[in-house]
Amino acid sequence: ARALAASLHEAARHNVHTQAQAFAWLGARVQLRRYGRPRTKLDEVYDLLTNFVLNHVPVVRYDFRPKAAYVALMVHKIIEA
Repeated sequence: ARALAASLHEAARHNVHTQAQAFAWLGARVQLRRYGRPRTKLDEVYDLLTNFVLNHVPVVRYDFRPKAAYVALMVHKIIEA
């Protein structure tokens, strides 16, 4: 639970409170691919979250609710432990 509190504190410290703010924060930290069609930083963030973060949880049409539910379940298990 202490690590979870640190994560929440870190998000607040960077003024990240919404999904849009989180995407902007991540977009400032990802590097654009140097191959393929030109992409925006937001495209890179969507690709990263869709295909690399919890890649076993499917994302359909950029609906991240299944990933959010999975993360919520894991957080619940951490808190209960």
